[in-house]
Amino acid sequence: MAALEILGAALVRAHRYPEAVKQLNDAVAQQKAGGTVWTQLFLAMSHHQLGDDAKAKDFLKKADAQLKQIQDNKDTPPNWQEFLRDKALRQEAEELLKSPPAERPKNCALVPRPD
Repeated sequence: MAALEILGAALVRAHRYPEAVKQLNDAVAQQKAGGTVWTQLFLAMSHHQLGDDAKAKDFLKKADAQLKQIQDNKDTPPNWQEFLRDKALRQEAEELLKSPPAERPKNCALVPRPD
């Protein structure tokens, strides 16, 4: 599960969004409760870059709800290292979703264009 998340995140950073979505969806399938905040945020960024803003916003909302649940849980203190990492990644995702999808070179074999 963690390996699929890490691979998916690396593929996002490499601008290989279709492959990232596949790996991240596979990670979600192995996790309970629809995946981790981290996975949801990388899915939001991937879908945005693929031009599917509805899915991107849906994953951002799911991540927000999970972050709030973690923060509000009085019985189990949050893992602050993970919480701060997720908050920083959430801020990155929010900023990305405000911008148009990145331009991709027309002849780039690594990054298929969603034409």
